[in-house]
Amino acid sequence: MGANAFSSNFHADNLVVLSSGPAYQAFSKALLSQQGKVPGATGNFTTYLSAPGGVHLYDGMNLAALAMLMSKSTNPSVYGPDIVQDR
Repeated sequence: MGANAFSSNFHADNLVVLSSGPAYQAFSKALLSQQGKVPGATGNFTTYLSAPGGVHLYDGMNLAALAMLMSKSTNPSVYGPDIVQDR
């Protein structure tokens, strides 16, 4: 691909993490409720509150869960199309 093509076509969307509002409050509560419960995870979970990767994983899980509700299925081949469905 080459560095020039890559740098001119790549856009990262994980640079900004909002830390207020109802969605953040739900995310924060859910994340912090798991501290001490995750095997092998040590340290202070509050560091994950500002980690874009953690936020995007939470968003992705919510999108998948909403698609499962829409399709009334937990089968990825059934609920997958509902992730991108515009309703």
